Amino acid sequence: MRVLPEPHEFAAVPANCRWAPTPRMIAYWEAIQAAKRRGLSGRAIARELGISRNTVRKYSMASKPPVHHGRRLRPTQEEVLTSSLNSQP
Repeated sequence: MRVLPEPHEFAAVPANCRWAPTPRMIAYWEAIQAAKRRGLSGRAIARELGISRNTVRKYSMASKPPVHHGRRLRPTQEEVLTSSLNSQP
């Protein structure tokens, strides 16, 4: 049974910031920190939230929500074509 709290206001990240924790990451981090304060083991936390024990370990050692790095941005085909057309004499 998954029980995730609502993320706090500090979860709001400016739209132009590319590397930021996702709302799900923030909710998991807060839930894991709360469960640690209640004295639950990593295995019990993983079972309660329905996530991997490795994820629980990573989030419990973090002092703040982990950052999602995302993928490398590539130009769209349209951008590539228009730049090549513009560069021709």
